[in-house]
Amino acid sequence: MIEIKPSIAYLDWIRTEDDSANEMTEQGAFTNYLRGDLSFDVILANYLNENPNDLSRILIDDAYKKGLLCLFILKEEDYDDKIHQIKQSVNRIRKNYSSEIPILVIPYVDNHDEKIHPGYNLENVFISKTYSKPLKELLSKLKEKHKDNVLNEIRRLSQTEVEIMSQVYDANYPDDDCLTSLDNNSKSVIEFMRINLLPSIWRKSEFDDRLPIKIATLTLSTSNEKEKNFNEDFYRIKTMDGSQRQEFIDNVNLNAGYKRNKETGDFTVINISAGSDISGYAINTTTKETLLCSSFSKHNLAGPLLELREKYIESIRKNKGYNIQISGDCYIADPNIVTGLFHHSNKYLPDIKTPILQMFVSDLGSDSKLELGRYLLHEKNVIPIDSRGNLLCEEI
Repeated sequence: MIEIKPSIAYLDWIRTEDDSANEMTEQGAFTNYLRGDLSFDVILANYLNENPNDLSRILIDDAYKKGLLCLFILKEEDYDDKIHQIKQSVNRIRKNYSSEIPILVIPYVDNHDEKIHPGYNLENVFISKTYSKPLKELLSKLKEKHKDNVLNEIRRLSQTEVEIMSQVYDANYPDDDCLTSLDNNSKSVIEFMRINLLPSIWRKSEFDDRLPIKIATLTLSTSNEKEKNFNEDFYRIKTMDGSQRQEFIDNVNLNAGYKRNKETGDFTVINISAGSDISGYAINTTTKETLLCSSFSKHNLAGPLLELREKYIESIRKNKGYNIQISGDCYIADPNIVTGLFHHSNKYLPDIKTPILQMFVSDLGSDSKLELGRYLLHEKNVIPIDSRGNLLCEEI
């Protein structure tokens, strides 16, 4: 069952690494705070995008129709024309959605009162800082107010699950109608109990594979193909001998934009750009918070930006403002943050279909490496290796 939460539409410029480090990190921190600490579903959208077919607009409309949309957040910019655009967005929201849904405007200038007060001459429009205590009180009230809508949506999805379970029962017992008469609820209960009593190795064949064809989706075959590629790539890397592994890590380094010395064969790290197929990657081994950076020359900022994001989150929790600048040497103070390079594809390794995650973990102990490797392998979406081309964990 998918967890259902009240939704917040966060309308802002969609920050990328091309924006300042502080702007991108502050937006990411506030979004993560709303999702993680306060358990809201956050839909991030560009407030200038009026395309009704845009995915973020579709998600906002869907949340509104289900009664789960409880707040719009608009972030002011420092230019007059963008402030004007914010006012237009407020009017557009009021035209398309209920006036009962509050709109929060986060001001660019920090000289507003801490108290939330009406703004833009419209009812139910407020102004407040991202880290203010009144804002948290407002979010708490909204969450309580939309509790019934969340429960209604959960009940609706639960009913869908009941219908699916009853169809699985019919598929598993096609002749049952000859013996007894059961309603859908009874069938669902029996099937739910039966599947949960089965050993896990049998559940897929007894549930997913028994669903009526009309319920099956194309993602099943795609998922199976993806898992097949992962298993083949993982086994190929695991069974490499010494020379094969050296060739493998050399090709990984070449894909990362490293330059090979023709005389010594050694590689030189080039920090300007790692190429379009490479993203900088960072993970906090304790919190499992991650961050990717992919813009030109910014891939080596993943670690410092992740640390900044965590500091911003702490500042929001403590109702304080925060204004810190990223250091030029990209020094990471938090020992729990490790970095690496995410290879979305590799032109030097065409036979490997699964993305490679090249982690720089020389400072981690063997147990910490193994734990991190197991965590990264869990979803079978990426193969984590160290700087020598060894798997962080050799067991899936």
